[in-house]
Amino acid sequence: QPIWRNAAVSKDGLSLAAIGSDTQTGEELVPQIVIFDLVSGDGVRYELARTTTAQGVSSGEIQYVDALEWDYDGETLFFDSFNAIRSSFGNDLEFWDISAMRAWNNQTNNFGNGTVIPLFPSLNENISIGNPVLAKNSPCVMAFDLLETGDFGQETYSIIGYNFEEGDIQLIKETNGIAFPNYSTRDDAILFDDYDFFGDLTLSIQPLADNKISPNGQTRGLIQ
Repeated sequence: QPIWRNAAVSKDGLSLAAIGSDTQTGEELVPQIVIFDLVSGDGVRYELARTTTAQGVSSGEIQYVDALEWDYDGETLFFDSFNAIRSSFGNDLEFWDISAMRAWNNQTNNFGNGTVIPLFPSLNENISIGNPVLAKNSPCVMAFDLLETGDFGQETYSIIGYNFEEGDIQLIKETNGIAFPNYSTRDDAILFDDYDFFGDLTLSIQPLADNKISPNGQTRGLIQ
């Protein structure tokens, strides 16, 4: 039996997604997500393999799954994962990415086919994204963390807003580290982890424009 280390209930309260580690070693299982039907009690394990929409080929082996976020229809599960593209020349490419899995089928009222598609078919080699979160009142709007690594190893962190229905991507805020963004109840602001001048963790808020993916006004600290 695994040790469940993360879980997310669908927004309609009918399904549960969970990921776990081996009870003996504490190590990650073969990358998989378990979907439970909370009505019937049944569950299905999905081993994860990402597929690009363009060519139908592997776009990196999933090594580790972390954050989970259900869509508002209860069919799609967004998750972030640590991935690796192995090279025979010894220069493996490792990165974090966000994918969408067909976890449930509302038409058949049954489990989905488990197809996994990257949110963005191809990222630049120096880019990682993670911690997806949907807006509270707009099912096609998302925010996530972005990490860009420069040629000399310097790291730049940002919160990105994305309307995946319109394909619109905007910079919400440059940050001092991984921010774990979250929308306010009215979607008029993003709350996020930040760091002050002394390196201490704080909670900050960034007001948003009406499109919910662009900043509007100055960031202010909430908890220091």
